[in-house]
Amino acid sequence: MAEQKPTPSWMRPIAVRAGLCILPALWACFEAWTGATSWAILFLAVAVYGVWTLIVKYEPPPPEA
Repeated sequence: MAEQKPTPSWMRPIAVRAGLCILPALWACFEAWTGATSWAILFLAVAVYGVWTLIVKYEPPPPEA
């Protein structure tokens, strides 16, 4: 398996990672409300991918010595 790139320090707080997931989900809701179904599905997919990678599968980097 390929080695993962180190996580930038600004992405370590859970609030930042959650915000990066919530923002596209809210935009998907806006797109659905305006009738742009294709864009809503696209942004919903981005939000789901963000939740999977930034919340579910997130592994904090090891502490620096």
